[in-house]
Amino acid sequence: MAKTAIVVTPSSMKEFYKIADELKDKSGGFEYELIAVLEYSEVDDNDKMGKCIWCEVPSSTSITAKRNIGRYLVSEGTKYLIFLGEKELPINKKWLTDRIRGFEVEPVLGIIGKLAEPVDMKIQDTLLKKLRNFIHILDEDFYERCCLKDKTFRYVEEDSIATTVKVFDLIGGFSVTAEYPNLEYNARVQSLGYGLLPQPE
Repeated sequence: MAKTAIVVTPSSMKEFYKIADELKDKSGGFEYELIAVLEYSEVDDNDKMGKCIWCEVPSSTSITAKRNIGRYLVSEGTKYLIFLGEKELPINKKWLTDRIRGFEVEPVLGIIGKLAEPVDMKIQDTLLKKLRNFIHILDEDFYERCCLKDKTFRYVEEDSIATTVKVFDLIGGFSVTAEYPNLEYNARVQSLGYGLLPQPE
């Protein structure tokens, strides 16, 4: 059984087939379970879905909610989650292996991915204020756990974020009410003491 589930939320079947075919052709034997959350009436041929586990949701469902739904479609015993967007990525066996290797050697890691560009300081301040709705955290703890040395917020891009099922479930997944769900997820994970491992694409 695969230890890793790859969750995709494509905007169309064309995009789904593109992602699925790329994973099939380039994964090089890397074992994974493909999870797709699609909009109603998008699936045009059940046979083409192959071994993918999928469901359909209303078109009004946000990507954040789709990702949360995707987590609950994974098979029991799955340890790692990789959330892919529609951004072009250099997917191959090494890329996939690198996305989860850190979790296997460092149990306190919570997130692996490509380090994103710094956010505006106003957004960072808002993020810290809203973070306090979930946990009690002092400014100095936020800067130590969640920021770079220059006090800019540290987070990974949402198009290829990897996390563990354990951590995802612990914090309740992505917040569907957050203005910046990916930033908020990164902040909550790190503020609880879990590490972030940046990786280049």
